Amino acid sequence: MKQALIIIVFFMLVGQACLDDPDCVNTTTDFITVRFYDLATNLPDTSLVLRRVTAIGSDSLLAEQDTVNSVRLPLDPRGSLTTYAFDTNLGRDTIVLVYNLGTRLISEDCGIEFIYSELDYSRCDFDSIRIVNRIPNEQVNEDIQIYN
Repeated sequence: MKQALIIIVFFMLVGQACLDDPDCVNTTTDFITVRFYDLATNLPDTSLVLRRVTAIGSDSLLAEQDTVNSVRLPLDPRGSLTTYAFDTNLGRDTIVLVYNLGTRLISEDCGIEFIYSELDYSRCDFDSIRIVNRIPNEQVNEDIQIYN
């Protein structure tokens, strides 16, 4: 009986300790997924070769020498726009994405999260573009459709 009481008290203490930890759940993301489509067929473009993708104002190379139909790109948390330069087998194209940027305090232990909303574009050199998700989050697998 005494051992059962000790085991019950032990599990109550362990359970209580778990309740003290904050939920640091963050469903928003600072990445967007761009998917490429063939303009003639409206099907995903499987022959597009990305020679390189860069974010203007950053020295980071985001993608290089790959045949893809989608790419994940980071949004710049220092401002409300990000400019990408795409060098593909079809030529060089630029996209300027604009968005609202806010912050939210999750908890003292978890810190803040960046919240991107109202995703749109102010310039696109591709044939056409469609924004399908204006609030980037982890559950969505396509934010922007680009047609060539």
